[in-house]
Amino acid sequence: MVSTPIHSTAWVSSMRSLVLSLIACALVACDSKPDGVVLIAAYGDSTQFAQGDPHASNRPGWTIINKGIRGSNTVHWKTAWAEEMKSTKAQIVIYNGGLNDGGMGVEKYKSYLREMERIARSHGKRFLLEQPNNAVAHPLFSLARFNERRSATRDIAASIGAHYCEQPDVPLRDGAHPTAEGYRMKAERLADCIRDVLGWEKAPDH
Repeated sequence: MVSTPIHSTAWVSSMRSLVLSLIACALVACDSKPDGVVLIAAYGDSTQFAQGDPHASNRPGWTIINKGIRGSNTVHWKTAWAEEMKSTKAQIVIYNGGLNDGGMGVEKYKSYLREMERIARSHGKRFLLEQPNNAVAHPLFSLARFNERRSATRDIAASIGAHYCEQPDVPLRDGAHPTAEGYRMKAERLADCIRDVLGWEKAPDH
């Protein structure tokens, strides 16, 4: 069984946030964008959430809806993925998760991501797997298993037919979460990856 290194209250809170966000999107046009602008939805844990709203990787030509939820993990997102893909108008969906996946092995991680890519594709969306940021010893997760998953993300993306965004090692503030400079580095790299997915020769200026 995969261990979940999140307190039950955090799990309940994250799932409540996810359910409320789905209800809100059903009631209003939360995935709105100007004509001619590519709409992107970014999913993941607190390291995605911390990129802000508007998302730090927004650039002229695309708009990113930040759907990161603190405390969430790949099991949670796989459970909600079909409904998310049905409801979002995003043309590209990004997944950046793994810090909260406990002792999950690479094969299980791969199987979940494969299913998420398949569901996204069935709804006409491109799936971009963003590598989780680096981490060091931390009491909330298995570092060895996390590093196995993180190191395998490129091969996983290739095997499931997903686009891939490799992230550099960044400075950390607590062993798992980036500093402000680390988040800036991640945002710049993700913007370059989006440019590659779109086939643009040069990333637009801010």
